[in-house]
Amino acid sequence: MNLFYLKHHYLSIVRSRSFGGEVIAFIILIVLAKQSIPAIHSSVDSFVERVSSFFGSGEANFKLFLLVYFSSDLAIKLFFKRPSPKMKYYLLWTNNVSSISGQYMITSLFGIVPFFMVACFLPIYSKTFEWLGSEYLLIIVGLWVSNFYTGLLFQYSTRKIQLAGILLLAAIASIVLFNIIPVVHFVDLLFTPTVVLILLALSVAGSFYSVRNYLKKRIVGQKKKFQFSIGRSWINFRNPLFQLEWALIARNKRTRSNLLMGMLSILILPFLLEKESPEILMLLIMMFCTSFFIIQHGVYSLGWEGTYFDFLVTNVSIREFLKSRYIFYVGTSIVGFVLFLIPTIVNKLDIGMLVSMLLYNVGITIPLVLYRSAFNSTKIELSENSFMNYNGMLTGPIMVTSLLVTLLPFIFYGLSQPFLADHAVYGLGAIGLIGLVLNSFFIRRISSFLSRKKYHLSQSFKS
Repeated sequence: MNLFYLKHHYLSIVRSRSFGGEVIAFIILIVLAKQSIPAIHSSVDSFVERVSSFFGSGEANFKLFLLVYFSSDLAIKLFFKRPSPKMKYYLLWTNNVSSISGQYMITSLFGIVPFFMVACFLPIYSKTFEWLGSEYLLIIVGLWVSNFYTGLLFQYSTRKIQLAGILLLAAIASIVLFNIIPVVHFVDLLFTPTVVLILLALSVAGSFYSVRNYLKKRIVGQKKKFQFSIGRSWINFRNPLFQLEWALIARNKRTRSNLLMGMLSILILPFLLEKESPEILMLLIMMFCTSFFIIQHGVYSLGWEGTYFDFLVTNVSIREFLKSRYIFYVGTSIVGFVLFLIPTIVNKLDIGMLVSMLLYNVGITIPLVLYRSAFNSTKIELSENSFMNYNGMLTGPIMVTSLLVTLLPFIFYGLSQPFLADHAVYGLGAIGLIGLVLNSFFIRRISSFLSRKKYHLSQSFKS
């Protein structure tokens, strides 16, 4: 096999200006992890006990937890797609399309998010080793890899294959949910080496076939017109503005770091809460976890697009841009909500409080961030190292936006207490519902304001 693509992918990593800083940061993380192993083991110990008490006890019930985990993992991989690779340029060197496809499948497996998901699960497995045994480590890794390549297959296959896959998964889910096949028997069947090997082989073969066909359609010289007129399809994940937003996040180290830190917070912070925890602490953690990406990424808003701001404002309707950005942030809030449901159920927390914070963030926090984006005129350099990089962080508009996003819900909470007493948090949910009703009005007003500011922003981003 001609390893042309693998070689250039490796060189693009080691020649990056941020490579040295990332190596140092990785070494520091290893040292810190080694020092915190006792604390991690204690937290995992507590988590496994809670999961066991929720599902029952012992190996069979923990397998049900594994089923929920891998079903959620597969759903995320199916609906949150990777940016399409820029591989057509390698075909200029007359490399074999199948060879490039295979090498892309290898490199795509070794990303920071896949590594993070496996690393998070290993401590849980180490605690449950006496239940599951050594062969389950290979089964777990095999299922995870199968999920990954199934997501890749879904991304690059035709619509007919995607529809058939969705119908198949829906049929399997119906069989399990309606107990046509007892759940315990289904889990025992799924977590067997033979089934895992079959799933792995089918997902790898199918994704290879889909990626190869995708590359063949993108031979250099064939140009596909890129349409920005999205009309009523702005809620569609095929929306080109969605794809640009995800490409911005996935292809730049600083934006990937924001996403990783937000996901890490969701996986750790909720398990610090108990049923008896102070309500104000629950409010803080639920607010952060259902708006993790808005706080980590959204407050910088147009600064991320500063490099190509002129391209956006001359090719895209500002109102359509804001609609797409709003839906994108809503999607991240729903991801945080779904992940938070697991500790909410296991620790028997107030699910109504979690729903209220989701409604508040969707109805108020996101429109507030979009409105405040027009005040930030500092361009963020995407090519710079993400390690210890404070570019764009200490500006006045960013500081004001951050304070408004974090303090405003507590102000509303305090104002609601004289009227709602112990149910003041539901007042935030009601405010969020009002914001949802007025969403179209907010979008119109913000787009009008941004239209007046776009020339000022354009000049500021160039300076």
